[in-house]
Amino acid sequence: MSTSQAEKAEPEIQAPWSALAALMVGFFMLMLDTTIVVVAMPTLSADLHTDVSTTVWATSSYLLAYSVPLLLAGRLGDRFGTKRIYMIGMALFTAASLLCGLASGIGQLIAFRALQGLGAATMAPQSMATIGKIFPKDMRGRAMSYWGLVSGAAILVGPISGGLLIDSLGWRSIFFINVPIGIVGLVVAQRFVPSLPGNPHRFDFFGVVLSGLSLFCLVYALETGSGYDWSKITDNLNVLGFSTGIPLYVYEVLAVGVVLAVLFVVWELVNRNEPLVPLGIFRVRTFAAANLAIVTAGFAITAASFPGTLYFQSGRGMSPSQAALMMLPSALVSVPLAPRIGKLVDRVGPKWPAFSGLVLFSSALFVRHYLMTPDMPLVVLLAHAAWMGASSSLMMSPLAVAAMQSLPPQYIGTGSGVFNTSRQIGSTLGAAVIATVMAAQFKSEIAAHAATLTGSQRESLGGIDFQQLDSGHDVPEFVRTVVSAVMADSLLWPAVAMAIGAAMVLFVRDPARKG
Repeated sequence: MSTSQAEKAEPEIQAPWSALAALMVGFFMLMLDTTIVVVAMPTLSADLHTDVSTTVWATSSYLLAYSVPLLLAGRLGDRFGTKRIYMIGMALFTAASLLCGLASGIGQLIAFRALQGLGAATMAPQSMATIGKIFPKDMRGRAMSYWGLVSGAAILVGPISGGLLIDSLGWRSIFFINVPIGIVGLVVAQRFVPSLPGNPHRFDFFGVVLSGLSLFCLVYALETGSGYDWSKITDNLNVLGFSTGIPLYVYEVLAVGVVLAVLFVVWELVNRNEPLVPLGIFRVRTFAAANLAIVTAGFAITAASFPGTLYFQSGRGMSPSQAALMMLPSALVSVPLAPRIGKLVDRVGPKWPAFSGLVLFSSALFVRHYLMTPDMPLVVLLAHAAWMGASSSLMMSPLAVAAMQSLPPQYIGTGSGVFNTSRQIGSTLGAAVIATVMAAQFKSEIAAHAATLTGSQRESLGGIDFQQLDSGHDVPEFVRTVVSAVMADSLLWPAVAMAIGAAMVLFVRDPARKG
């Protein structure tokens, strides 16, 4: 599995940039859909006559269906060709979007969102793997930076366009908008994306079952545990023996997921045929280090987003749209910066740009810990958001380049599936951990302030929940102070995670050492 073998096997593609542009259409649709749907949650609850906890499953079902098949999807691309599997995923996602827009109840919407997630899982590894196959090593940095630029553009466009569509045309329009985009994406993919040959891999059916069940259990337990019965900030929570409010079955499902994951690894080691994930790819030090780093990056970015939203809405009294605008500098900086970082990666390799980005993002979170006060000037917070955007651009696409360039062509699809799965596991773990941390810190902070409160203030604590905090309305001033302090303290967790990720990147081999 040497680098020289990979270089010899690299295909020569006549128009790789046209292929990249075609792939970006599909990736933009995926990212746009994610950001738009988050904005629509309150409207969905009202129009479909259901509670928020049920409506959240419109997102959770998508997450489950997206996370579980990623490893299999990467392997399918290796066997049948990335273009064919990509277009199947695009067609499935587009059809599911139409069905979501036509859904007559929350049950149908949850089911169709799961179908969307399955289409997204089929597409995601193929686009990344295709880039790794059609671009030579000295151009992959720029190519991957443009691919990552789409994420920043979607963050910029998604919340704004979502709000406009919902206000003017209703929530169904946020799904219908995917249909013309998906059709265009299919046409340009058919026209410009090359049909790369697959390899006649055998299917590891037992490995598929073990990996799917383990990922389902892990993601389900973390997703359910992160939001279960933690809405009341005065609930008892003590992980050292008191009730957490989480039903026992969540722990049992999590334990089953861990056991199945161990069994999957053992099976892949003893499988004498072709395993679903050839564990030898983790002996490639650069690939292993990049995957560990993307787990911490996914953890930190997700874990830092919710405290920021609550701080602006409940700590500063902003509306949801105003809170979203506070993060616009991040996208406005990352979008134009991405191509320049890509050129830098092509020139010096991915190691030091990724290391710099992780260190800068970690330090930005540490600084934000001190900036998140109820009276911090907004201009300071806007400048800080730009700092975070620049840091994100420096780390995400270089990590992807590091992972992909270290593998031979026949394993790029599998490697892409592993890389995307690692990022998704990190994000899910980040959501679960930050929910636990904030619930515990809320209880501690409220208890510390209780002695200074009047009787009516103390009674009002029992009616404050995360939904009310997230709305930014009718929150007492003393609670805003607590919110700001808790959100600031919770950022230390993702800051430390980013620092660990930076340490992992030090194990990435630079281009001079070829590995």
